[in-house]
Amino acid sequence: MGTIDNHQGFKLRFGEFPDLLFTAIDTRTYFDMTHFLQSMNLDPEEKIAEFTAGFALWIEHLAKMYGIPPDECFAVDAATKHSLAEESFALPFLCCTDPVFGAYLLESMTQMLLNGIVCSDSYVLMQAQVRFTPEELIANRNNSEL
Repeated sequence: MGTIDNHQGFKLRFGEFPDLLFTAIDTRTYFDMTHFLQSMNLDPEEKIAEFTAGFALWIEHLAKMYGIPPDECFAVDAATKHSLAEESFALPFLCCTDPVFGAYLLESMTQMLLNGIVCSDSYVLMQAQVRFTPEELIANRNNSEL
């Protein structure tokens, strides 16, 4: 596990998880496990150990599939001493820290395989906000002809 001291700052990637922040370093993108766990009032050291042990098979196979060298799977942010993980591990990490999300993810994948497309209610609302002005949304809220 290397130390990173020249990243480009952390950014939101998943709207549903505003505290799961990502940063790019050279050719890799990492997410801040420590920050996310602290935002959930979970013990980072305990949960990261649980993730790396409980999801070791996923981590190993994803790293192999995406060609991630073992020393680039995890890193430490030199400025904050936070533990970072390569972006490919974000969804398994979320499943570990939030099992309800894990169940939702599996349910959504099942629906996608059965029906061909799945959108979260948050996504539908975000798209409506992009498409319509606030006035249009308010004016049509009781209109059943939408």
